[in-house]
Amino acid sequence: MVKELIASSHTSCIRTQDGSPAAWMVETDPLCGGMLHVLDEHRQKGLAKIVSLDLFSKLQKKWQQQQERRDIAAVVGEPSGHGVYCYVVEGNAASMRLMEGLRLQHTGVFTWVGFEKKVPATALFG
Repeated sequence: MVKELIASSHTSCIRTQDGSPAAWMVETDPLCGGMLHVLDEHRQKGLAKIVSLDLFSKLQKKWQQQQERRDIAAVVGEPSGHGVYCYVVEGNAASMRLMEGLRLQHTGVFTWVGFEKKVPATALFG
């Protein structure tokens, strides 16, 4: 699933000098930034902010293009006007501070059910 998201969606990734991913974020749903992660050894360097801003910039441009198309012709199935958004796991105070610092607004609480399979970062980004 993750490889398909990376291949078919907007992404942002910062790599180390040897080409390994250090920080990344992926468009998980249309106009939704998610899966933000910074490897432990690269935290507290501002990388999460950089990849978040980069991805949100790409998604904002995508949203604006969709709005321009909507202005030309109203078509069934066009995206809603909600704009760019993201999900933050409850209790992740660092990500909440980051998103609030980027001027995203907390709009509600969502409940997720999922399964986890541990995969090395290099398997995700090559």
